[in-house]
Amino acid sequence: MTKNSKTSFIPVVRIDLSALKQNVRNLKKQVGKTKLCCVVKADAYGHGIVEVSKAAIEAGAGCLAVATVLEGMQLRKAGLSCPILLLSEPTLDEFEPAIKYGLTLTIISVNSFITLTKIIEKLNRLKNSPNSKYNLIFGSELDFGVKELFKKRSDKVPIHLKLETGMVRLGGRKEELMEILSNDQNLVMIEACWTHMATADIKNHQNNLIQLKKYDEFIYEVTKNFKIELFSHIANTAAGLSIEDSLRDMVRFGIGIYGYYPSKSIKDIALSSKNKLVLKPVKSLVAKVENLISIERKQGVSYGHNYMAEIGSLIAVVQIGYADGLFRILSKMQGEVLICGTRCKIVGNITMNHIMVDVTALKLNPNLKIGTEVVILGSQKKDFISKSKVSSKAGTTESAKSEDFETIDADEIADKLDTISYEVLTNLGHTFKKEYIN
Repeated sequence: MTKNSKTSFIPVVRIDLSALKQNVRNLKKQVGKTKLCCVVKADAYGHGIVEVSKAAIEAGAGCLAVATVLEGMQLRKAGLSCPILLLSEPTLDEFEPAIKYGLTLTIISVNSFITLTKIIEKLNRLKNSPNSKYNLIFGSELDFGVKELFKKRSDKVPIHLKLETGMVRLGGRKEELMEILSNDQNLVMIEACWTHMATADIKNHQNNLIQLKKYDEFIYEVTKNFKIELFSHIANTAAGLSIEDSLRDMVRFGIGIYGYYPSKSIKDIALSSKNKLVLKPVKSLVAKVENLISIERKQGVSYGHNYMAEIGSLIAVVQIGYADGLFRILSKMQGEVLICGTRCKIVGNITMNHIMVDVTALKLNPNLKIGTEVVILGSQKKDFISKSKVSSKAGTTESAKSEDFETIDADEIADKLDTISYEVLTNLGHTFKKEYIN
């Protein structure tokens, strides 16, 4: 068969913003009065940082969290004025843009704190110069909406201290943070303290209690020595759904807002809770059949001919490959896609820009043609009408349920790859245009 040159075969990533908003509302309900921060790092886990951030704020999130200064700048340039927490400490050359764009900084060391104050002093001199055209953004008043600490911001730069309690990644030692608190704070506002849990997605892991204990001991010392009460946030999605004592003043929800649970044990806990937290996946990836090729028995498919057809077969070619985040190892791990509501196996080695799919079972289906939709990630209605036609020709019958859907989600793909849904979502379809729906 010949390609239709008028048809675009480039896949599209579809982002269901109504599902995302509902996830945010459901998570907000789950944690009650605790404030909700949406983690939108890594292009919102592959969902599109700007559109996702706007939708999350509309749905009731109190603030956003990013991994890099560039991500925070991108959100500010898109018009978002909500608080944006930088999850890692800025490098030397990042302090100035982080301050200018009104980001809330994470600080973990005394040296960084001293560097920060020096840069603020420099910026203040520039700002106060009578001939200065320097546009300083951090002086605008941003409302955090939580406690008195966050009500009105002055020219003081907001910072959160991060305590290392067991993640062994990016956190400050107790002694360092206590020294920071002892320093002059005329130029900064130490709004909060936080930590990150390493094993919250593992039910009843003893490290969870150890981390909470270390954190509480630090907060006790701060309260005792400095007579202040810091805003606290500890919980990620896993802890927020399974460890009540970790909720504190705010929860940083990441994977949950995108419609996935951090692990099977957390999913079981969430679905058995009194609110029965149901999350809906937000991202889908849809391609089209680019070509249909009939092959003979024992004919090889794709590089290396690692796959040989056992019978005469019909092969669909689809324009997506490992360059687009479709892991090549799925060639050996029973990778599947949905065509006409039917699961069809990927055969032969996945190439840089294409996959080959066995659609022999659909060869009598009148809906199978060049341009037919192929779901790589997401749901597709089962094609019962066409199936019944195929079945009648084969001498069998099949009942029809028009609202029945077949689904391939990120958890399923992750299980085949022995990885996690996070990796699938951030990689799969990253080269394609995003289409926002609902």
